Amino acid sequence: MGHNAMSQSASDSMASCTVKKMNLESGMMVIAHGPVEALGWPPMTMSFKASPDLMRDLKEGDAVMHGFRRIFINR
Repeated sequence: MGHNAMSQSASDSMASCTVKKMNLESGMMVIAHGPVEALGWPPMTMSFKASPDLMRDLKEGDAVMHGFRRIFINR
């Protein structure tokens, strides 16, 4: 793999999440997720960029599944 190459780990994982906040203008949403065991993450609340199409069908308090992927970057 060359300089700045990325590779996908086999540790992709899904987590149960709750939509906490959404801002259609900025395209940002805040979700609280359960543990992501494959990545060694505890439950936490995080902000993510989301498409307007995705947010149009959601509201605060909705339960969703979110996929996480470990990416390695060689520099």
